[in-house]
Amino acid sequence: MNKKKFDAFQKLRDEFKQYTAAITGKDPSVIPVYNQDIDRFTINATIKYILLADNPGREEAAEHRYLIGHAGRQARNFFESSSLADNFAGEVMVLNKTCIYTNSTTDLRGLKKSELFAGSQKFMAELAFKFHKILDCEMWIVGCSELRDRGIFSQFKQTLTDCYAGDKNSLKEKVFCYKHFSFGNFSHDLKAHPSPDINVKLKDIGTEMKEKFLGW
Repeated sequence: MNKKKFDAFQKLRDEFKQYTAAITGKDPSVIPVYNQDIDRFTINATIKYILLADNPGREEAAEHRYLIGHAGRQARNFFESSSLADNFAGEVMVLNKTCIYTNSTTDLRGLKKSELFAGSQKFMAELAFKFHKILDCEMWIVGCSELRDRGIFSQFKQTLTDCYAGDKNSLKEKVFCYKHFSFGNFSHDLKAHPSPDINVKLKDIGTEMKEKFLGW
């Protein structure tokens, strides 16, 4: 990143920190988690991907880092073994659809009517879009079933759609959707695709899933 981009990157990072701090304690059922891995990126970083997962689980909340459980290990192994990234930690920035912690994603259903939960989805969608504008890299959204209109992450979907609808730089062409890394769902789709070329597989699957779940 050049200095202008890194300054903008730091500003967004700080806004993320401030947001999680601001909503902490407002509701005992809402526990926000900031991803401290973002602090490791310097002006010399080459971020090739933004990876959007679901929400922080027990391990993520304990370590204040995103996607570090079993699914996270699968993601890291895939990116590095497929040569998409030489060093996952240094080349992939992980965000979530919400910064709110629960033991499992389905537990978020209990927060469906929470204004803080809806607000967190809106904030994270806008944050992802702003980071994407700075980094101009591929953005992967993993875990899509709850992006449906009545799904847990419907607010995230609507906000993200609104952000890219107003974008004039065709950034949405670099947004892709995939099944979650958990339970082998992601790898199953790759194996089922007929092309031997990993890049063709990823583009085809990611584009088809984006059209199905985001509608654009």
